Amino acid sequence: MGTVEESRRLAGILVGLLDETEHVTENLALGLREANRRAEAMRLELDLQPFLRGMIASRIGRRVLAEHHIALHAQLAASAADAPLPPGGAAAAGCVNTTCSPKKVALAAVRDAAEACFQRVGTAPAVELRGADDTLPFIDFHIHYILREVLKNAMRATMENSSSSQNSRPYPIIVLVALGPAAFTLRISDRGGGIPAELWSRIYELGFSTAGDVG
Repeated sequence: MGTVEESRRLAGILVGLLDETEHVTENLALGLREANRRAEAMRLELDLQPFLRGMIASRIGRRVLAEHHIALHAQLAASAADAPLPPGGAAAAGCVNTTCSPKKVALAAVRDAAEACFQRVGTAPAVELRGADDTLPFIDFHIHYILREVLKNAMRATMENSSSSQNSRPYPIIVLVALGPAAFTLRISDRGGGIPAELWSRIYELGFSTAGDVG
């Protein structure tokens, strides 16, 4: 494409496609759960993992490309019209935050996970956030999504383990952020009781959970 107008038209198409497919992942999870139930009832061996992994990886890649173009167009249009920059400001390059702070993203994920824990059990364990507040180019949403889901599991397990033990107050969850020259590490430590050794081989299966149907 060679003009802002062509970019605008493509951005509009991509926005529509993203809206239409917004709930695909949730519907896929529900379908997988139902398929597993029926396969178990019929004593069938159902291995959808290769298909699901390929589909989800492809979906993530397509959405990132679409969101990147939409964000780049918004920035280009604002610059051409001498208007205020869209969310992210000068630090944004499309959907990439060139000054992404994993520690700040982790703080937002902690708040969201704690809210989910409050809604489920009426309280949430404390979280200690440690590490330097350095920055690097990254897509904030991906860090936030992964952290939120891991923290939701950690908080649920911590509260369940605390209620079944002698401790009146649950141990805090520790989130450590460590940045290197070209990458960063996030480590989450909790005392939620861990995962039984016989289930370790299944923890990366899509749709697998030790929380049952809730959570």
